[in-house]
Amino acid sequence: MKLHSPAFEKALRRGVKATVRSSRELKQEFRKANKYRRQIRSTGLVRVGGSFILAAAIWFTANTTRHPATALAVIGLWTLALVPATVRNLLVTLYRANDLGTLLLLPVSDATIFRWEMQRFFRGSLYALGDLIVGFGTLCWFLKLPPVEWILVPVFAALSWAVLLALAALCAARRPRFHYEMVYSCFILLGLVMFLFWRVMGPALLNIVDPAAPALNLLLPTGWSPSLFQLTWPDRHWTTLGLVVPIGLILCTARSSFGLLRGRYKFHEVTAAQAPDLIPGEDSATAAAGQGGSRPTLARAGLTAIEEIVQSRQFLATEPWPRKGWFEKRLWQWLSPRERTLAEFAFPKGFAINRPWWIILRNFSLMAVLGFTAGLADRQVEIWIFGIGFFVTFAHTAAQVFGSGAAFQIRFNNGVKIPVHAGFPIGFRELSRVLFKCSLIQLPLLIPYVMVCAALIGHLAGVGIAFAMLAGFKAAFLFCASRFIFVALGFSSGTNDSTGFRPRTLALVAVVVGLGLVFLILGAAGLFVPDAVTAWVLWALALCDAYALFRVYGWFYHANWFDLMKIQAR
Repeated sequence: MKLHSPAFEKALRRGVKATVRSSRELKQEFRKANKYRRQIRSTGLVRVGGSFILAAAIWFTANTTRHPATALAVIGLWTLALVPATVRNLLVTLYRANDLGTLLLLPVSDATIFRWEMQRFFRGSLYALGDLIVGFGTLCWFLKLPPVEWILVPVFAALSWAVLLALAALCAARRPRFHYEMVYSCFILLGLVMFLFWRVMGPALLNIVDPAAPALNLLLPTGWSPSLFQLTWPDRHWTTLGLVVPIGLILCTARSSFGLLRGRYKFHEVTAAQAPDLIPGEDSATAAAGQGGSRPTLARAGLTAIEEIVQSRQFLATEPWPRKGWFEKRLWQWLSPRERTLAEFAFPKGFAINRPWWIILRNFSLMAVLGFTAGLADRQVEIWIFGIGFFVTFAHTAAQVFGSGAAFQIRFNNGVKIPVHAGFPIGFRELSRVLFKCSLIQLPLLIPYVMVCAALIGHLAGVGIAFAMLAGFKAAFLFCASRFIFVALGFSSGTNDSTGFRPRTLALVAVVVGLGLVFLILGAAGLFVPDAVTAWVLWALALCDAYALFRVYGWFYHANWFDLMKIQAR
């Protein structure tokens, strides 16, 4: 039985269109239905814009440094930033696709569903291939290579694209639970800041990347394929062909990675082993302890004990996370009874503060030791170690400070996206207030971290330590204030506020985007303006702007200008 027939679908589509055109009543019904299904398909436009940004970055880099190897390093870094996004898209396509619920009802095998979803993933990854073609083509244009060598542009782009897919499959198969989305979000935020403040940050970044470009092309797996492009230059070095070996090894991992993903791709009812009776408020480890022998027996509560647990309402006891640390305890005391209920809704397993910050401190200390040790031998290696360390700890800090738990998780129902909080009597302001308190309680930890980071950056840049630490103090408050923006974006992720071309939609998008850009500009000016009084005023205005964005979005939210659901685009 053939369930998928393109010819049948095409004939059916034509027949439906012909029937609708022949009936006036059907045309009216179609217009009414299509009014609510019309969506802005901005993905393709954004990806095309990204390709033009890559082309501009390559042209500017090559024209400024006069080193084509530095332009190749830009391609390698761009591809490296696409790796977490590709991994995330692969995992979402396989395990959270919108059509999985329908496909599971069809009499098809798991292998067939896997093949269909992988076809969708490969089609979506063609945007990355387009980026690489534009990047290599821009470099060819700058170098004025002969037209014959332009034929090799798709070859090198396809090779880099294949390496990207192999790395994405390797990460998805071996480390599927890593926070790839947070890493990619940090890359986007870093790119946005660089784009807005390129005149200030551009020369400094080029001074860092230019001398390290040969090492980057040699060390980064995403830089090996672009390095082979040097064989098309007049002063080619045939030793570069040695990179074919590690490229081939990466490509060879693709088969095993996709095979591992395919082996895990099995739909079945999840059944858990029989668990011991856990007494609320007691340590679960004691309940699971055996009574001797090679096979431990499960701990069981007697009938009388169960009745006492129910009658005393002990079974309603929640996770005792407020007793796990000083900050957790202070946060619990700060919350009102209603806010404690919302906190348990947003963070079912509790909100940890002490342990994540100890991990951040450990990683930061390791980065500092490695950086200063490497600085004794090579200044450039020291800068790159600190840069990678800052990025890793910043991503972890952002995940901790901006964490929302399960508050904005999306559920699919009959082709409609519905956020979890929409199914409960939870208000916009009260849920936001809980999340704000979760961020503000961490401010005493955030301020020293950002100030020390700023001091190290000032040391590496040759800026005064006092000025850098003051800028770090301001940046910590700006970082915390951006929670207002991320909360608004969290609510926005589950609504249709950006759907369609209605005046109210355009007004909302214009206001939110405008206030967001103003926040970035005012925040940067408050950090770097030489005049102290002006800088503090601009810094305060940036804080007010973030709060104004939150309140403006809340006004649109409470005015019912959009729904708490979004029709899923097919």
